[in-house]
Amino acid sequence: MGNFATDKEAGVVITVPFEVHLPGIAKPVQPDILFIRTERQPASGTQIFEGAPDLIVEVLSPGSLRLDQYVKFGAYERAGVREYWIADPKTRVITIYYLPENGPEYVLFGQFTANETVQSKLLPGLEFVAGTVFPL
Repeated sequence: MGNFATDKEAGVVITVPFEVHLPGIAKPVQPDILFIRTERQPASGTQIFEGAPDLIVEVLSPGSLRLDQYVKFGAYERAGVREYWIADPKTRVITIYYLPENGPEYVLFGQFTANETVQSKLLPGLEFVAGTVFPL
């Protein structure tokens, strides 16, 4: 994702630790990976983003299942995060949701596993094989 964003000059990909203050949500979040389009990206060296990133990826762990799949899902949806990916290393599945232009709720874009090609609705042309994300 980082190479794609750089090559296409689409924006910036940021990984933890990086704090995000979502609109209307009191407690800050620290997504595992986030993407912010060029026109909205924070200044270099900034460790906080005010607003909804364009795309967020959360990697599930045994202790984060409920938080990532329910609590953060709802918070990201309400805040207007356009695309939300949940990567599950245990099942080796990447699930992608997107927020329609005028829609208040996420729509399932796809679930990708093994040799399936992951595609982003928000970033056309971003493609990779799902199985390459999860080392054996």
